[in-house]
Amino acid sequence: MYTPSRRLLAATAALSSALFLAGCASDDDDPIVSPSQAVSVSPTASAAPSIEDFCAAKEAIDAAFLAGGPPEDEEGASPSPEQVGQGISAAFSAPYAEMKRTAQPDVADAVNTEVDALNSAISSGDGEFFFKPDFVTADKKIDDYLLNECGVNKISATAREYEFGGLPTVSPAGMTGLTLTNEGEQFHEMVFMRINDDVTDSVDDILSGDEEAFNKAVVPQGVVLASPGTTATNFFDLKSGRYIVLCFISDGSDAEHDFNGDGPPHFTKGMHEELRILPGPGEATASPSATSDSDSSGSSSTADEDETSSPEPTSSSS
Repeated sequence: MYTPSRRLLAATAALSSALFLAGCASDDDDPIVSPSQAVSVSPTASAAPSIEDFCAAKEAIDAAFLAGGPPEDEEGASPSPEQVGQGISAAFSAPYAEMKRTAQPDVADAVNTEVDALNSAISSGDGEFFFKPDFVTADKKIDDYLLNECGVNKISATAREYEFGGLPTVSPAGMTGLTLTNEGEQFHEMVFMRINDDVTDSVDDILSGDEEAFNKAVVPQGVVLASPGTTATNFFDLKSGRYIVLCFISDGSDAEHDFNGDGPPHFTKGMHEELRILPGPGEATASPSATSDSDSSGSSSTADEDETSSPEPTSSSS
């Protein structure tokens, strides 16, 4: 059975943990991040930013989450507050400055709340600011606005021990809002791993292989993490193909300890599904029940679309 490496766990589950953020730090001896490295926006005489600009800014922030990861040769090292502050600034100052510049009036207050929290974290080296109640509330307001205004595809699901609920079997390619509502008692995530086109193995076969085989078979395309009792949304550009959707978080994990619990990863307890991303516009078609690994043929996906009604019609050509 494949066991995810520490780097992959941190890059997908602990995206806001101190170790992830320290991966961007450059010099242990540097002083803590200066005010010049905080998020700021220069005045400009250009026209008012469009909603498209604002949507793109948020998408860039979520892409920065997915791109990160700690150095594998420092597993035993604890990052200093200086390293954490530098990492936060390096990863997020630029995209957050763009989101502040392009903020739309309806959510400007929420954007300011997030930027203030980010600047405070840069100064203090607090790598867990993403989980603070004020930040979570502001982020949900922004995400709800983006889901309604950005014209993105939508995939939503619930999570509990140890299963996803309501995850679709198919969805169109393109920019997609991934929304996870955590109804469980532990942290959960949806990691979208695209199966490479030349891989024909089933999901079970891919997950039963070793780490090297797994890394050759899939590429991460998106992730959304939610603490117990919360809903979170991230935005990613999903390419067409076969996907494994799974939860890498281990039993007993928490944000304070970089999501490295003592128990097995949740996907080894059955918390994984297969999803097909199809070319074309339209909303995701909800599945009435979870799909098995055997439901991975094109004809199976078509049957799911035909049998499931949706208030928003999807393209018949897909």
